[in-house]
Amino acid sequence: SEFVRGISGGEKKRCAVAVELVTDPALIYLDEPTTGLDTFTAMHLLYLLKKLTQMKVAVLFSIHQPRSSIFRLFDSLLLLNGFGEQAYFGGCKDAMSFMESVGVVASEPDNPADFLLDAVSVVRAAENLSKEDFPFLPPPTQSQDIAAAFRSTQLATVIDDVETIKKEFQLDSMLPEALSSPYYRPIWTQIWVVSSRALINKLRDPIATVVAISVALLFAVLVGSIYFRLGLEYSGINDRMGVLFFLTMNTAFSNLGSLAMFLFDRSIYIREHKNGMYRPSAYYFGKVIQDLPISIGVNFLFSVTAYYMVGLQSDIQHFGWFFLIGTLIMCNSYGMCMFISNISKNYAVANVIAPLILVLYLIPSGFLINLDTIPVVWRWIKYISFFRYGFEALVINEFDGLYFSNGDANCTVPFGNGTESPYNPCVIAGSDYITKQMAFNVEDKVMNVIYCAVSAGAYLILGYICLRLFRQNEGK
Repeated sequence: SEFVRGISGGEKKRCAVAVELVTDPALIYLDEPTTGLDTFTAMHLLYLLKKLTQMKVAVLFSIHQPRSSIFRLFDSLLLLNGFGEQAYFGGCKDAMSFMESVGVVASEPDNPADFLLDAVSVVRAAENLSKEDFPFLPPPTQSQDIAAAFRSTQLATVIDDVETIKKEFQLDSMLPEALSSPYYRPIWTQIWVVSSRALINKLRDPIATVVAISVALLFAVLVGSIYFRLGLEYSGINDRMGVLFFLTMNTAFSNLGSLAMFLFDRSIYIREHKNGMYRPSAYYFGKVIQDLPISIGVNFLFSVTAYYMVGLQSDIQHFGWFFLIGTLIMCNSYGMCMFISNISKNYAVANVIAPLILVLYLIPSGFLINLDTIPVVWRWIKYISFFRYGFEALVINEFDGLYFSNGDANCTVPFGNGTESPYNPCVIAGSDYITKQMAFNVEDKVMNVIYCAVSAGAYLILGYICLRLFRQNEGK
């Protein structure tokens, strides 16, 4: 990053080469693998590549100005002149003798690679260089003369060798055994590696996780201190409704950070998937499997802190429902962000779309406006809003079984712990209140939870489908 030093250019290049070896390929093509490396590191890298050829792996690469010890490692050499013509192709040991046969001889002991490159270099006329000022310049037509000599003396032999190889491999018996899958490892191993790598990255740079936990606890304490130990007075009805709305909203908006999970790693995914390292499904589910447990853990800390500070129904059954519903809301938000990140071209677009959809989902929650009074043109939103289903389930879970003071100052009947008989004239049943004032049906709690679970699964599936449809061939 801008503040933390990463790996150097040489380390990055060696890492890129190592990544290509993960799938145990039969053919490796490298573009200037030694550029940016010191001579010792370059020699070490080429020596390792040479050992791969002894394991029946074909290694092809382009290279500029290798040291003489590296040049001696080559088996075959393709030399191109400045016009892109083939000046030589054959055994590396025979390159110097070919040059001598066409009259190009080294004047003094030199690195063979340097001599060959100088021999086929092209001096452009526009550069206006003179032999007097630059005595090492080759004759103007030398590179083309070498290419012409190669075509007339050795190209036919090379073509015959290629045709012989092609004829040999036309027989099925000469072909290598076909792989049952284009991927080197089974899908379970792919998922394990992807999730393990993501977890290691978080452990190496835990700032984002620490900040998420700190913010969750801070907001839980903030909400808990504002709504601390709510009573069962008439005013407490709106207070309980408000705190449930804020807790639901915080849970829904807390996963906007996952928008960047795929967007920032997209280039890595594209390269590794194209190289056959893992399936799209392995990458997607590996990320989800690693990320969701951490998010659920953060949500638990947030829920248990806020729940008991506010003084909601304290028995384990009600808290269990509260945590389950909150987790499903979080999974919906997470899945929706994954879906949006996979259909968006960049983070700026995704960061506009996701909050807009969440705000739309807030409208039919039943808290800001009664569900029965929503205009017809916007009423369809309530059927797809996971926020509405989650908030309704939380309200039913909290208010069902509670009794509140009716707010009548002249009522002299003692008010107890909120579990009085519903026939008491001084109390209002919570279930009656949410039915009359918010059009919530107490019997719909389980169904709302099911809707939340189905919605979370649908968003995760949509995210995977978009990954396959829109990012499968990206970069090709």
